[in-house]
Amino acid sequence: MTSTVTPTNFSIAVSSAARRAGPVPTPVDTPDLWDSIILAGIKSPGIAEVTGGDREFGWEAKKSQGSDGATTTQGGAGLAKPKVKFLLWKEPGKVDHFEAWNMVFLPLLHSSQKAVAAKKTTTTQVVAHAGKPPHALDIYHPDLAANGIRSVVVDNIGQLVDEGKGLSSCAVSFLEFRPPKPAGGTPGGSKKPWANMNPTEKRKSFAEDKADFEQKKKEEEKQAAEYLNNQLPDFFKKS
Repeated sequence: MTSTVTPTNFSIAVSSAARRAGPVPTPVDTPDLWDSIILAGIKSPGIAEVTGGDREFGWEAKKSQGSDGATTTQGGAGLAKPKVKFLLWKEPGKVDHFEAWNMVFLPLLHSSQKAVAAKKTTTTQVVAHAGKPPHALDIYHPDLAANGIRSVVVDNIGQLVDEGKGLSSCAVSFLEFRPPKPAGGTPGGSKKPWANMNPTEKRKSFAEDKADFEQKKKEEEKQAAEYLNNQLPDFFKKS
């Protein structure tokens, strides 16, 4: 017997898929993920405040003279311009974020632009990037990952600013690295309103939505598994 897709069992399918995916990280449960970025496999020192992770999709509205409404055309998503403000401090005998910044993280930022003199305390990741032509760096932060921002180039490195009470900051501007690919076009109309569908159309609509959801969920779970296997072990080793 073929089961019928209904709003109730579709919502159950959504809930089940969410449970299989596991708990979603939040700033409350995993603050370390939000308080730092991981750049080329290296966790940033101090606290990182991330902004500018918006995703714009490049929609344009073309209005025809003498007509109501307009034609919406997507010209392609632009590049994100994330900014990170790093807060650094030193507690004698406990932590020295300035040393980590000067000896590891700052050379890493510069390594994407030019050769960096290798130092005994410089990590192998920095040495591996040193001397290469300008190149992008992999980046991870939950807010950036949510909008698909995974690779960046360093656009600007600010000076170290004294914030008072032993706290200093440095602002770094990034530009998303995402090679161009064909995109855009004028979308078709949305689906027929639910109230105007007959029972057969409603069942077909739910079946299509359910299949689309399950396919996207599989892709998301695969990406999450790849990240857990490749990125998170490095993060926890450095935390």
